[in-house]
Amino acid sequence: MEACLEVSGDALISCDQDRLVTFMNRAAEQLTGLRSAQAVGRPVTEVLKLFDPRSGEPVADPVEALGGTARRKPRESRLRLQRMDGSARYVSATSSAVRDSASGAKGWVVAVRDEAHRLAAEEALRNSEQLYRTIVENSFDGIYILQGRHYLYVNPAFCSITGYSFAEVTRRTFDYNVFLDDEGRAFMEERFAARSENRPVPSQYGLRIRNKSGRPVDIEVSTISLEAGPEPRVLGIMRDVSARLSVERELRESESMMRSVLSSMTDTIFRFDAEGRFLFYNSPRIELIMPPSAFMGRRYDEVLPQPIAGMIRSALNDVQRGRTVEFEYSLEMHGGIMWFSARLSPVTLSGAWSGFIALIRDITERKAQEVSRERLEEQIRRSQKLESLGLLAGGMAHDFNDLLMGILGNAELAADAGEDRSLCSTYLGQIEASARRAADLCRQLMAYSGRSRAASEPLDLSDLVRSMAELLRVNIPEGVILRFDLATGLPQVLGDPVDLQQAVLNLVSNAGGEIGAGAGTGSIVVRTGSMYCDREYLRGCYVDDSLTPGIYATLEVSDTGPGMDERTSSRIFDPFFNTRLQGRGIGLAVVLGIVRAHHG
Repeated sequence: MEACLEVSGDALISCDQDRLVTFMNRAAEQLTGLRSAQAVGRPVTEVLKLFDPRSGEPVADPVEALGGTARRKPRESRLRLQRMDGSARYVSATSSAVRDSASGAKGWVVAVRDEAHRLAAEEALRNSEQLYRTIVENSFDGIYILQGRHYLYVNPAFCSITGYSFAEVTRRTFDYNVFLDDEGRAFMEERFAARSENRPVPSQYGLRIRNKSGRPVDIEVSTISLEAGPEPRVLGIMRDVSARLSVERELRESESMMRSVLSSMTDTIFRFDAEGRFLFYNSPRIELIMPPSAFMGRRYDEVLPQPIAGMIRSALNDVQRGRTVEFEYSLEMHGGIMWFSARLSPVTLSGAWSGFIALIRDITERKAQEVSRERLEEQIRRSQKLESLGLLAGGMAHDFNDLLMGILGNAELAADAGEDRSLCSTYLGQIEASARRAADLCRQLMAYSGRSRAASEPLDLSDLVRSMAELLRVNIPEGVILRFDLATGLPQVLGDPVDLQQAVLNLVSNAGGEIGAGAGTGSIVVRTGSMYCDREYLRGCYVDDSLTPGIYATLEVSDTGPGMDERTSSRIFDPFFNTRLQGRGIGLAVVLGIVRAHHG
């Protein structure tokens, strides 16, 4: 019997009528921390130090407290046991009297069970239940338990989706049909009937319900059968997919619209990944040079002609930096040369480079039109040159004829003067004046051609204009006001002061002549300054002799005259072109030649 007591998992302690310990098994030794030899003969209260776990009060007589006396029935109590090392354990304990038929009670046996493992398991269970409750209560998905047609439980997300409170939904009189239209009711009734008859039903389905405010809500539901029978119990997880379905609808509509746009485009589109492989193409109008099976999924430099692949390779350096690059190329197709324009644009996903798009446009017809236009423009330029040469030759012939007629006439008169030296000197003076006018005319023609022999030196345009202010004033009509707006600190220019003064004088005289030909009163403003001229600006200038971009000094002459029409403005630099009765029409032509000679 003692061997059976030794192997018991419960701590067993026996004591006599005086409450002195007579036996203690191994489990009791481990629980109390006291060996059996140390415990036998000692009062049971010294071996079993028990306390009320609520009040902390010690248990004075464990045998009496646990109902082991004749006056009370044995009962199990939850207590706290203090071990010999001072540590505590939660235990459940009971006591029973040991009797014989002759003398009655001979002692008592106290059984003590260590509840540490059970309490830990209970705590773990409570924590697990709390964890799952927390997850369920805070889930974005609606979770419910349905018994037949009655909701036993719904979480807050279910209430948020449907708009009904927990109390409303779990009320026995609540009718789930308020969520559904006729089609939805028929669907759910079929599921209820199948479950009550133990027929299989799909565990997942989609449905459109209406919440309490009447707004339609698209949901997806997953169900798990918890209990079969006439009123089956089901666990359901319900997800609001209205936003997702709306996005999917918009995506389908966007894809449909994009397909319509692509099908109506005349350009060809290619989509490449980050490695340069063909991912997509759309070519409704342009015939491809090879079938799609020959290039889809392959790199561009594996299938395209090397010159075109090289252009793409060079452009990708800029495309990968977020820029759009355009270039033109030609292909021999259908026995002829076709021209195409390519526009490469980057594609980024989440801010990272993921490839590029190539937009290809057939520009063969445009190229042909450009060639035709260039030929026509060349013909026009040649015609204009011939016209200018004719005008120049006619003007020179007219002016030199006048001068030569004067020289010849004066020469004849001088010959007829005989011994009259005074009269002969007068005629020779007029011959010399005509020759000087002819030389001046030649000098101006040389200036127009840009071949005048200039003596260059560093100049400040503002100082140059300021030094000739009085000369300018006497060369404009009376009543015309001349104003100066001269900048300081201009960059110096290398030029011939005489030629540059001639250019300024010609500009101001021309402006004064325009005002004099009009109202007779007005103003002229001579303005100097500086500006940075880039290649694009220089390309649009009247004189573009491959000028270098940089800072240029500027001189501007503006007037309040009537202006000129487009036809006149296109010919203002033609030599001997004149719109006024006075003048030879060579002033602005000389300005152009001087500016060209100074690389302006």
